[in-house]
Amino acid sequence: MINVFGESFRKPTLDNATKKYKTSLNTKSEVVSLLDAVKKVPGAYGTNNGVKTYRRFFPSYLNDTLYIVIPLIDESYTIEKINRLDNTYKSYMVPIPQEGDIDP
Repeated sequence: MINVFGESFRKPTLDNATKKYKTSLNTKSEVVSLLDAVKKVPGAYGTNNGVKTYRRFFPSYLNDTLYIVIPLIDESYTIEKINRLDNTYKSYMVPIPQEGDIDP
């Protein structure tokens, strides 16, 4: 993602007890499910000194498998960048349906 978007990202915190990565969904930092991370995508932004800032990813889990949810809601993400992300990491992508079950 760093190569595609040209940005740096803060490394998530590892929970020493579970050996899983934690993230915050605007409450507390904890290990989150894939479903909870996907539900949070529309609200994956906040403000910092009055400037809108976006969450770049959510580490999340389905059973014991790590998934990275990438909220593509930042207006600066051009279709070219999104297509480049798709083409670069296509074999790792899991489509998330609007309704129904997530089928990794």
